[in-house]
Amino acid sequence: MVLNKLSYWGSFLCIICFLFSIEETYSQNYDLQIIASEIVTPTNGAEFCNNDNPPLRFKVDNLDSSPDSSLYTDIDINAHSLLATLTLTGANTGVVTRSFNSKGSGSQNPGSTTIATTTYAYFDWPENLSIQNIGTTTITIEIGLLDGFGNEQDSTNNSASIQVSTTLIPSISLISDKESNAVCSTDSGDMLFTVTSTPTAIYYVFYKNEVQVVSSTSTTYSSTIGTLTNGTIIKVQGFNSSGCYAEDTVTVNINDSTPGSIGGDQTICVGDTPTVLTNEDSATVSGSIAILGQYKWQSSLDGSTGWSDVSGATSSTFQPPASPPASIFYRRLVINNNAGLNCEEASNSIQLTVNSLPTAGITAVGLATASSTLASASICGETTVNFNASGGVQYEFFIDNISIQARGSSSNFSTNTLDDTDEVKVIAYDSATATACFDESAVIKFNVTQYPIASISSDVNSNTYCSGENVTFTAGGGG
Repeated sequence: MVLNKLSYWGSFLCIICFLFSIEETYSQNYDLQIIASEIVTPTNGAEFCNNDNPPLRFKVDNLDSSPDSSLYTDIDINAHSLLATLTLTGANTGVVTRSFNSKGSGSQNPGSTTIATTTYAYFDWPENLSIQNIGTTTITIEIGLLDGFGNEQDSTNNSASIQVSTTLIPSISLISDKESNAVCSTDSGDMLFTVTSTPTAIYYVFYKNEVQVVSSTSTTYSSTIGTLTNGTIIKVQGFNSSGCYAEDTVTVNINDSTPGSIGGDQTICVGDTPTVLTNEDSATVSGSIAILGQYKWQSSLDGSTGWSDVSGATSSTFQPPASPPASIFYRRLVINNNAGLNCEEASNSIQLTVNSLPTAGITAVGLATASSTLASASICGETTVNFNASGGVQYEFFIDNISIQARGSSSNFSTNTLDDTDEVKVIAYDSATATACFDESAVIKFNVTQYPIASISSDVNSNTYCSGENVTFTAGGGG
């Protein structure tokens, strides 16, 4: 309790009371008064929509005009709980009591819990009002005060009432003329939005991404598809005569995609496996990079008509199969099936060309010509053999699979170092490029006979003999 009006004798008597009986001191029935209660928010006669839940604030004045000097008329609401009973009657009903021990914003003496005599305090109800039912509702606040033992103190003029009304807001629904509100980014024309309301609203306000675009009594709004993007939100608010409104929204699904681009134009040789067709620029689906399953590859023999899907090809790159036709075209589609609407866009196309192989041939001049089967030739050791190659633009010669004349434009090769069982072949290239197609000839296998080493000896020791002596000579190394 606050002792701000205690006289000197009052202080002395209080000390005596404390010495003899603490219980007696705290059980006094103080003549405390809280008068002129006032509801500040909402105001009397206010109109609300049936989805509103307004806050409640009330004002309490301590205006004790004829205090008994022996009593405490300043009110400490921390020591003496302030009780408020809220009663709703009429369209909305209910009774709730709440206890308060702190003051609200705007109170006098904001630094304490005391409501001094001739001052006031604001109190905020801890919950917002629930006035959902349509019609007029009376709101009444009654104020009470408890002492430290829970006994209610005397109070007068402790009730205040106001009336408010609640109006039904329209129930509205917004739809578009497109299934699932979805279109492809390549579509043209308009998208139409239509609103219905119960009861009928007196006017409507349309918004595109929270920017107002139309305000009229019309129940429709039309927008060019080209001005919409994926995720655009169209909102409408329908107002009744009291200014209450309801709203609904439609989210536009624009299946906007970019096909990106592919690379991999290539010329290969018969029998080669093409290299992977590359992703030069990733496709996008509604602003995000396309992923596995959002791609589809197609092939065509002329690059303009007859495009057909390649089974199982659903990634950003594609490995063409081996043994393709002499010429074939490929392209990549990006698929956007957002909201159940299937939209496809095609990338650039690339051409895959397959060149035939040259037919390599080799001839050992005057000895043998290798075709598709093994050829053979017999020579004596150190015999010079001249070779001619055919079928290409460049040639590379090999002996026993070891290159002995590097790739070049010469189709001739000569050697005198062949050994028995040596095999000679040539690779013919159809161009001078690094990617030239080539063919390997059959081989010519050589049987090489080495020349004998001749020797001679005599029957005379150390080949020294006298004049007139008969000498026998013997030759060796022959066959």
